[in-house]
Parts: sequence; structure tokens; C-alpha cells
Amino acid sequence: LVSQILHFDISPCDLSESRSGTITLSGGNAVQKILIKQDGLKEILEAERNALIAIYKALDGDNWANNTNWCSDLPLAEWAGVRCENYYVTGIDLASLSPEMKGNIPAEIGNLSHLKYISLNIAANKNFPNEIGNLKELEQAYIWISGDNTKIEFPTGLYDCRNLTELNITGTGIRGCLSSEIGQLNKLTMLCLSGTFIEG
Repeated sequence: LVSQILHFDISPCDLSESRSGTITLSGGNAVQKILIKQDGLKEILEAERNALIAIYKALDGDNWANNTNWCSDLPLAEWAGVRCENYYVTGIDLASLSPEMKGNIPAEIGNLSHLKYISLNIAANKNFPNEIGNLKELEQAYIWISGDNTKIEFPTGLYDCRNLTELNITGTGIRGCLSSEIGQLNKLTMLCLSGTFIEG
């Protein structure tokens, strides 16, 4: 019995609809089939739109100073504070839309898998969801958290965002200790924790 490691390069799906295919491996009397399925652009963009709507609802978007085109049928690039590249959402500048947002970041933020930039001023009373760790392409995060009476923990999901180069988390509403996992962020060139109750 011979063991071999096989590697397949599969191009991303750039079609509107999803696609699937089968890889058949055979040797001797053994046959194995591997089903490959890729979501189409339509499904991915719908998931990103739904994620933004979830953020809008969770952060009281009706009361933002600027919520132009949010939750509309217009392209996401025309929603205030949203940046897109090649159709995908790559940036959300929420800090520019309201001086301070109220609410908590929803788990759906993890569906913005192409996000590279986020800015946010928030008065939160719950920890950030672990799904923030799904933002594998995130490079810059600027988050200000207020809260004199409530303190949330450092978002541990950020330890999985290994493309981060700039991480700025400030404000009195955050506490806790930095884990040694921060060492995984080996591309980090700027870390600012000004005004927080974070140790380590």
C-alpha cells in the first residue's frame, strides 16, 4: 500500500451561479470520487448584503447620522461608508457614519470574508463574536469602544486575522489581557490600545 499526497489547484468561481464538479481517483480496483462545490458570485454577494443589513439592525442604523442607501436595492458600493473591489465588500467605515453607535456586533460580520478595513465607534455591552476571526483578509482595524459601566473583553477572534498590519482598539469600554496568540499576527506593524483596561 502506497500513500500519496495529492494537491489540486481550483480556480475561484467567477460565475453568477454556483458550480460543482467531481474529481475521480482510481487505482487498481479502488475508485474514489470527490465532489467540489463553489458558491457563485450571486450567493456570495447576497451573503455580504445580508451581513451588512444585520450590522445595520444590530447597531441601530435608523439613528445613524448618515445611513444613505443602507438596506436599499442599490449596489453595496453606493451604501454610505462601504467600499467594494471587484463586487466584494472590502471596507466598512462605520466611524464616519455616526459619532457613536449603540448595540453589539452581530455574528454575521464573519460573512464579509473579503473585508480588509473596518472602523467603528461603539458603545457595546457584549463581547465581539468569535466569527470576527473569519475575516482572514482583514488588514486594518480601528475600533473605539466606550463604556464607563460596562467592559467587554478583547476580541480574541482577531488573533485569527493574520493579515492584520494595523490594529487600533481604544476606549474605556474594553478590558482583559492580551494572549500570547497575538504573536500569530506577524504582519502587525502598529498596535494601539490607548485608554483601555487591557493588560499584558
